Amino acid sequence: MRYVHLVADSEPPDVSALRPFRAIIIADDSVPDGRRASVARWLVESGCLYMMAWGEECEVWVRAVDYANREAHDFAAIPDTRLVIATRHENQAPIDVFWFCKHSAMHPCASLDNVVLVHVSREARERDLTAAYLSA
Repeated sequence: MRYVHLVADSEPPDVSALRPFRAIIIADDSVPDGRRASVARWLVESGCLYMMAWGEECEVWVRAVDYANREAHDFAAIPDTRLVIATRHENQAPIDVFWFCKHSAMHPCASLDNVVLVHVSREARERDLTAAYLSA
């Protein structure tokens, strides 16, 4: 499991060594559409195959990841092995999303052993979010 704290225009780190992986967007803050699109492209290009959105603008995050996945395939058919499943969890407690990620978020064509917690916030909460994820 890897925690990534994204603020303003910070460059996302290289997480491609974790591919294929699941990601949870923990959106404590809203972000402009362009920033959301660049983070979504980064996830798809890095090897995310299952993204769960929690927090601010979950539905918009899901649409951004879906669009980035279609864009990565030139808006043609997406092979099942490259399909990114994206779900939103705006009405759930974070611990429930973490549990879902660990026990239910499965991809039909890949084993997703790695998880990236993408925290979109002005304040980092690595210790708290990591502990919550591990206890779910």
